[in-house]
Amino acid sequence: MPIVGYGRMALVFLMLRVGIVLICTATLAHAQWSKEQLSVYTEDCVKSCSTRAKDGHKCPSACACVARDLQAQFPDYVALEREHDKPDSAVAQRFNSVVLACRRRIFGE
Repeated sequence: MPIVGYGRMALVFLMLRVGIVLICTATLAHAQWSKEQLSVYTEDCVKSCSTRAKDGHKCPSACACVARDLQAQFPDYVALEREHDKPDSAVAQRFNSVVLACRRRIFGE
């Protein structure tokens, strides 16, 4: 029996909610940065961004995007810091690609 009208929309919204919960759960399962590490990273990012961006009010969103995506790709914060200092490393290249992707999303660059 096909789902029509209100029932179909309710099913669509239910599936959307379940999808969002699964995505958030998967992201949180991989994110192992401590609250302090996340706070330090985000604060430093916002300070740096605000001095350079003409749309400085968007910096908190951009930095949250970067932090979220970095946590997903690099759950070990200490290893990320260590490898990021090597400019030609694969980690530094992935880091930069995350930053650029978030800048495009938030600032439209």
